[in-house]
Amino acid sequence: MIEKSKKVFIEMIQESTWLHEKTKKAAILKVQKMTKMVGYPEEFEKTGALDTLFENLVILESDTYSILLKKIQRFKVELALENVASELGMELGGRLYAANAFYQPSINQLRVLAPFMDDPIFDSTYPEYVQIATLGKIINHEIGHGFDPNHRGKDENGEEKDLWQPEDLVEYEKRVKCLIEQYNEYDDPDFGKKLNGSVVISELVADGFGMDVAWKTFKKLGLASQAKLIGFKDYPIDKLFFQTVAVNLCNQRSKKDVDFAVQFDTHPTDSFRVNGVFSNMKAFAETFNCPVGSPMNPKKKCDLF
Repeated sequence: MIEKSKKVFIEMIQESTWLHEKTKKAAILKVQKMTKMVGYPEEFEKTGALDTLFENLVILESDTYSILLKKIQRFKVELALENVASELGMELGGRLYAANAFYQPSINQLRVLAPFMDDPIFDSTYPEYVQIATLGKIINHEIGHGFDPNHRGKDENGEEKDLWQPEDLVEYEKRVKCLIEQYNEYDDPDFGKKLNGSVVISELVADGFGMDVAWKTFKKLGLASQAKLIGFKDYPIDKLFFQTVAVNLCNQRSKKDVDFAVQFDTHPTDSFRVNGVFSNMKAFAETFNCPVGSPMNPKKKCDLF
């Protein structure tokens, strides 16, 4: 799945109408050279390695919830201190035992951790279009971080280098500004109009790339004849693809969570990650027949490559 995503990402770069050839070549090389770590680092493939890692975390049946939290927190701090100057320390900093995927810019590496490759995000029995709409979209999002405002200036080896032609950089900043302004004006059902696009811009960019590449991958593979989800037999598969993406971002927030997110979260709101991202896609408007000028098909869309 990662290799398919990289291939389509490269095609998207090649098809860009505004990037100059020199910038395209540097961007393509960065994707081609992007390494991957799937599951866990190689050192944990040794028999007993994980048992050794957690041998100092002793959990008893009599432990209360509060005691468990304290033990786990203490374990994490001690582990980080023991490995602060080692390669393992970097891995633990990425919480290799968490359900997560992320991009490591210093070495240009995509990481998909083992707990993430399980239901409901991924299952080998899912139809391929569901796999692309769930884990595939997330993989594309993380690849996209290689070209967000924080990391676009790093080369294929993770080193700071001026990869962009000056005129391309001007155009890129203009498109990034479009996303910031769009997010600032978004009327979120939980937050209202008090969002700050400058704080979440790296994630906005990655979300846009992630969804665009997921959709292109889905259409390129021609999956219209695959089995549909139970209860959606008569539902067009293109619509089902978008619905599957949206379901994974559906959740409830308490007022405390909302207030915290407004101040500190560097990720966009879940509502925008669905409605905002979809509204920038011509393919979504065509799939759902959204009238031009409607909230889900605005005349002005924010496009990246």
